[in-house]
Amino acid sequence: QVMIRKQLNSELKAIRSQLNPHFLFNSLNSLQNFINKSDTLTANQHLSRFSQLMRSIIELSERESISLKEELDFNRTFIELEQYRYGFKCTFDIDSSIDLPNVEIPSMIIQPFVENAIKFGMLTSELPLKIELASRMEGKDLVIHISNTGNWVDAEEHVAEDGGYNGTGRGIQNAVNRLDIAYPGRYQLLFEKLSHKVIITLVIRNI
Repeated sequence: QVMIRKQLNSELKAIRSQLNPHFLFNSLNSLQNFINKSDTLTANQHLSRFSQLMRSIIELSERESISLKEELDFNRTFIELEQYRYGFKCTFDIDSSIDLPNVEIPSMIIQPFVENAIKFGMLTSELPLKIELASRMEGKDLVIHISNTGNWVDAEEHVAEDGGYNGTGRGIQNAVNRLDIAYPGRYQLLFEKLSHKVIITLVIRNI
């Protein structure tokens, strides 16, 4: 049990560096563009979202688990920042029967899948890209869907501008490792690679 907890803590501490550095650079670059265009309203909104996200990363990465409400709020802020850059459409379909403040999941476990959907959706989808984040309860099981228009891209098929592999593949592997520790034998992670659409489904049993 002590070994498992140490491994989980190690995975959590890696989260801070897991967020793609290119995302941080591009967010600041977008902010600079708004300032240069004298679009002070959008610049202030962008800066507010960016500050909120950075604060959340610092706070949430110190905790093994957080409420589903906190997780969804974090991803909503992340998505809003990416929308400033790409202008894609996003819908949230969260079942109102879920007790969001009292359902707990591993901290920031959804973000790598959301980032992956945006990144590779922008590469392969007809514009505008459409993202959907949905959640519901099936009995005692929590079901989360992240979908994007476009096609599946394997990690080895896309490399970063500096020649290294993209960060989302590592982020997803870290998420899988954490799910293995938190829910051994109690979760399913499904990847549906459809024509012009990708759906990732996470099922956590007896949550």
